[in-house]
Amino acid sequence: MKVCRDSTAQFPRHSTRYLHLKAAAKCLLLVPMLLLACSVHAQWPLVSHGDSWRYRKGTQANGAPQANWKTVADGSLDGTWLTGPGGFGYADNTTETTDCQTLLTDMRNLYPTVAMRKSFQVTSNLDASLHLVLTMDWDDGFIAWLDGAYLVSDHSPGSPAEPAFDARATGLHESSRGDSTREPATSYDLGSAGSLSIGTHVLAIVGLNQSLGNSSDFIQIADLSLTTNNANCVSGVITANTIWRASNSPIAVCGNIVINSGATLTIEPGVTVQFGWWTLARRSNSERSDPFYSRRRSHQLGSSHDQWRCRVS
Repeated sequence: MKVCRDSTAQFPRHSTRYLHLKAAAKCLLLVPMLLLACSVHAQWPLVSHGDSWRYRKGTQANGAPQANWKTVADGSLDGTWLTGPGGFGYADNTTETTDCQTLLTDMRNLYPTVAMRKSFQVTSNLDASLHLVLTMDWDDGFIAWLDGAYLVSDHSPGSPAEPAFDARATGLHESSRGDSTREPATSYDLGSAGSLSIGTHVLAIVGLNQSLGNSSDFIQIADLSLTTNNANCVSGVITANTIWRASNSPIAVCGNIVINSGATLTIEPGVTVQFGWWTLARRSNSERSDPFYSRRRSHQLGSSHDQWRCRVS
């Protein structure tokens, strides 16, 4: 693995430490490119549409879901709830259901709604500068809640109230892969994520079709993420000696950071580096695992000696 050597942080004598920047599943690659610094959205997923979800068909046999379905633990859901990969729907063509991993082939003429929910964990306090963003691609209507609190809806009758299990969408909306009237997926900025506490949370959604028997399609694709629009968002390859200064803090890492051979990255004390789902770790000479920071979204270098100079070793 390519590593960044710590040359200034104070550790016990004869102890050599290393700073590794790595993604959850892969290491950084060293290739000659340019360092990119731009005002872009860096996103870190909380819920992905392809995750394993719980869902419930709004059939007459099932009736209304239990009253606490939007907040209760997964293990307390009743037997009418199913489990399957997200992206729910059906269509009269395969293009429209490209992102649907659970095909509802029995929905047409049988039930007009599907309730869906996904539990997720927050393991550390979130920076208040981060925003929650819900991205929806749908046909025909939906309504969403987080921990039972209303978020946003489209074509949901009586919104923000929960629609009946046999309700219909109040209008038509084509998904991004639908017919000639298709519309792109929509991202809803839900505001600061700072109030999202450590623990388990539940994203809950009811999808609605406009017609029980005359609809050729139904699509529900949902993603929930953290995002920042930080002007100090960086990715790419560092080809020359570079300093991340406290005056530009926080620095948001929005992609692979690659340090070219011979280049040095210096991070000043007091700089907050937002890594999203990256891992920050250090190891000893023996290469034994010695966690420094794991699965945290930011790390602040605080003391006067807590300065990292990184180069390829």
